[in-house]
Amino acid sequence: MTADSLPQRQTGPVVADIFVGVAAGAGARIVRLARPFVEPVPPGWPSPVRAMAERGFRRRREAAELAQRVYRRVAPALVTDVLGRLDLPGIVRDVLAEIDLPEIIRASTGSVATESVRDVRIRVVAADDAVSRWFGGGRATPGHGR
Repeated sequence: MTADSLPQRQTGPVVADIFVGVAAGAGARIVRLARPFVEPVPPGWPSPVRAMAERGFRRRREAAELAQRVYRRVAPALVTDVLGRLDLPGIVRDVLAEIDLPEIIRASTGSVATESVRDVRIRVVAADDAVSRWFGGGRATPGHGR
């Protein structure tokens, strides 16, 4: 039986929620009880206890390294699977429709074009003034130059 073939009924709590509730309630108590066990081993403890703690520390570190290796191997496959299930073209279409990209392009292009035209006009006037000075006996365009 796969997850897709399970009944799609979610009308209220199910029996498994009892176990989740018990685990959640016990979790805080377990954390409080376990707190002394996550403190460093005091230097005055007997050497056999310290040796057990060292062995446990090494095993915990090995388990964490194994978990990281498994994660690094499994995570890309999970991400690929999730991305494969997404309708990315549909999401892109929805986002583009929502942000009205053509209007953004029109607005930004218009302001850039206006700025460019103004810059070209200023340069043409400056060039005209320079040409007038060279060939026209130093006469500048009225309102520009000198």
